[in-house]
Amino acid sequence: MRIMVARRQENMQVLAAELGVTDRTIRNDILVLTAEYPLETSR
Repeated sequence: MRIMVARRQENMQVLAAELGVTDRTIRNDILVLTAEYPLETSR
């Protein structure tokens, strides 16, 4: 969550590469986080 708040304008591909996961993992994590916390994303 801290990464998402600090880097709101970052795209999934960059985050996935930095964290060593797939874009799909980032997308799934965002879905889970937005269910618990208000998080605005742009597609």
